[in-house]
Amino acid sequence: MRKLIYDPLVALMEYYEGKKILTSTRDRSTLSVEERLKSRIIDGDRIGLDDDLAEALKKHPALDIINLFLLDGMKVVGELFGAGKMQLPFVLQSAETMKAAVSYLEPFMEKTEKSAKGIMVIATVKGDVHDIGKNLVDIILTNNGYQVVNLGIKVPIEQMLEAAAEHKAHAIGMSGLLVKSTLVMKENLQIMRDRNISLPVVLGGAALNRRYVEKDLREIYGDNLAYAADAFDGLHFMGRLATGEGVAVAKEEQDTSGNVDAVAEAKQRLQERGGVMIRPAADAAEVKALSALLGDEAKYYDGVPSQEVMIAELGERVIGGGRFYRVAEDTTLLEGLTIIPEQSRTGASLDLLKRMVAQARTENSDANVVILADPDNKMQVMLWKGIGFEQVNADDRRVERISVMREEWRVAYGREPVILFARPGVGIVKRSQDKSKEPSTDGAALRSNVARDLPIPQPPFWGSRLVENIPLDKVFEYVNDVALIRGQWRVKRGKRTPEEYRKELDEKIYPKFEELKLIAKREALLAPKVIYGYFPCKSDRNRVIVYRPVGFQGDMLYEEWGKGYEDGKVYQEWQVFDFPRQTSGRGLCIADFFRSVDEEGFDVLPLHIVTVGAKASQYTAKLFEEGNYSDYLYFHGLSVETAEALAEYWHKSIRIELGIADQDAADLRKLFSQGYRGSRYSFGYPACPNLEDQRQLFVMLHPERIGVELTEEFMLEPEQSTSAIVVHHPEAKYFNV
Repeated sequence: MRKLIYDPLVALMEYYEGKKILTSTRDRSTLSVEERLKSRIIDGDRIGLDDDLAEALKKHPALDIINLFLLDGMKVVGELFGAGKMQLPFVLQSAETMKAAVSYLEPFMEKTEKSAKGIMVIATVKGDVHDIGKNLVDIILTNNGYQVVNLGIKVPIEQMLEAAAEHKAHAIGMSGLLVKSTLVMKENLQIMRDRNISLPVVLGGAALNRRYVEKDLREIYGDNLAYAADAFDGLHFMGRLATGEGVAVAKEEQDTSGNVDAVAEAKQRLQERGGVMIRPAADAAEVKALSALLGDEAKYYDGVPSQEVMIAELGERVIGGGRFYRVAEDTTLLEGLTIIPEQSRTGASLDLLKRMVAQARTENSDANVVILADPDNKMQVMLWKGIGFEQVNADDRRVERISVMREEWRVAYGREPVILFARPGVGIVKRSQDKSKEPSTDGAALRSNVARDLPIPQPPFWGSRLVENIPLDKVFEYVNDVALIRGQWRVKRGKRTPEEYRKELDEKIYPKFEELKLIAKREALLAPKVIYGYFPCKSDRNRVIVYRPVGFQGDMLYEEWGKGYEDGKVYQEWQVFDFPRQTSGRGLCIADFFRSVDEEGFDVLPLHIVTVGAKASQYTAKLFEEGNYSDYLYFHGLSVETAEALAEYWHKSIRIELGIADQDAADLRKLFSQGYRGSRYSFGYPACPNLEDQRQLFVMLHPERIGVELTEEFMLEPEQSTSAIVVHHPEAKYFNV
C-alpha cells in the first residue's frame, strides 16, 4: 500500500495558521431591520440573515420584503459595480445572500405572488461550450426579480424559440465566446427576421462589441436588439422592457466630421488587411467604458476629453486603447496603452502602438512621439525598442519639452522613467512606389523574408504520446495569476489606490487562490492529461504538409512510430494545413516557418492537446446549481487558467525535448509574453483563425483518448481544454492576418 504523505486538510490548516481571518465587522445594531437587510445584501453577509428576516416578517409581507428592501440592496450592488467600487466575486456574494433570503421567504408567499418582473430565455449558441458569461447574467437577473430559462450550451435557434414560446418569454439572450459564435448569432437573427419574429434579443460575449451589435446586426434584425457588455447590461435591458421603454437605440456613430461613410470605408480597408484599428472615443461614456475595461491603466482616462482617447478595435471588438497628450505643437506623449489580457499575446499590442504613432504623425511626419516607461519592466522596454523606439538620456534636447510629465511620473513612481522616442519614419503610413516590394494580395504566390536554412531540432520520437498523472503542483507553477485574477475573476484595481488594491489581493484574493488549489487536489477536481507528438512536415507556399509512414493505419498511427522512419522514402502525405497570409507588413504566414518542399530534408511539427478533464465542468455546474455563485466564478476561472497553464508547461517540455529551451527567459512569468524561442499557435486566433483546422489535429492525435471531443462548430469539449501547433523557428511570434 502506498504511504499517505500529503493531507490537504493539514496543508490548508498550515496555510491559514497565523493569517488574519476576514469577517464582517459592520455594526448593524443601530439600524432598523429594513436597513439591516439592505446592508446584508450589499455586504454579502448571511450570518444572522434568518433572524433579521423573521423579524421583518412580523412587520411586512414576504413579497414586500423582497421588492422594497432586498432588491433595493441589489440595486446598490449594481451601482457600485458600475462605478468600479465593487468587484465581481463580491457582487456574486451579494447574489448568494439574495438567493438565500428569497429561499427563506418563499414558504411565506402565495403562489400568485411569485410572478417575475420579466422572463428571459438565455443560452450559449450552437457549437459553443462556454457558459460563464451566460450564467453570470442568469445570476444577476434571477436575483433581481426576473425569471430566467437557462437552456445551457450548444443550443440551436429552434430550441431557443420553442422555449420562448412555451414560457411566454419577454426576451431571448444569446451568448458566445469566439468569433465563430458571432456568425452563429448573425444566422440566428436572420432566421428570426425571415420568420417575422421581432422578440427583443440581447447578445453578449467576448468577441462582440456594442457598435457591431447595435449598428451592423440591427440592420439585419431591427431595433429590438441590444448588446450586453456584462451581466448588469442584461439587467438594464430587462429593466427597460419591464417599464415599457423598449430596447434603447444606440445613437448613430460617426467620426468628428460626421462623415460616416469615410469611417466605414477606412475600417473596411483595415479589416481587409488585418490588424488593429484605432479611432477617437465617441463621447465621455465611451471613455468611461474603456476605463472600466482596462483596469490598472484607468487612471490615464479620468476626466480626459474624449478627443484625446483612442479606442482600439480588432475586427468588431473593442480590445483596448490609449491616450494622446499634446505636450507641445511637435511633441506628443502616449499614455495608458493597454490591450485586454486575452489579446495581449496576439501581436495586437504592437499594432496598437504602431497605429498610435502613425496617428500622432498624421500632420507632421517629423513629430516627436514619446513614451515614459517603467525601468523595472525590461520586457516591455525591449519590445518598444524592437519596433522603432530609442531610449534617450535626460540631457537629450527633446526631453526638456516633457520635463513636467517626467517629473509627475517620477513623483508618482519614486524612480526615474525610461524615456523612449519614436525613430524618424516609425508609424508613418506610406505606400511604396516599388510594387515589387509590397506584399502580394495573392497570398498563395508569396513567401515572406523569414530566415531559411536554419538547423532543424531533432525530436526524441516521431508519432504521439499520451501522458497522464501529471502533478497538479507542477502545473500550478505555470498559472498566469494576472490573467486569472483580472481576466477570469474580474478583480481589477478600478479607481482604488495601488495600496488598496494590493491589500485586497493579499487579504482576500491570493488566500482564495491557495484555498482553491488545495480543494482541487483534495477532491481530485482537476486531472491534467496531454496528448502530444512530433510529425515530419514540409511547407508549400501557404500550406504545411504533414507526413506519415507508408502503410501505417489505425492504432499504429496513434503511438510512437519507432526507429527508421526518419528516412523520407518511407513517408507519404497525411494531413494538410492551409494557413492564411498577411496582405500587409512582412506578408507572414505560419507555413513560412517550416522547411519548404523545394529544400532537402523534413522539418518537425510538434502538436499537443491538453485538458484538465470533464470533472472540472461538472463541479462548476454543481456550484452554479447550488447557488454558490462566487465559488462558481472562482473555480471556473481557476480550471480554465489551469488548462492554459498545462499548455504552457507542456510547451516548455517540448522545447526541452527539442533542445531549444536554453533560449527561455529565466523568469517564468516572462514565458507568458513569449519569452522563449518560437511560438505556440491555437486555432481561432489571429495567425490561424480557422477553427475548422481542429479536424486535422484530431485525426493526428485522436484526443478522444483523454476525453476531449470536437463540437459541431469545432470547439474543444470539455471547455477546460486547449490545443496548439508549436513552431520552433526563432522568428515565429504572434501576428495578425
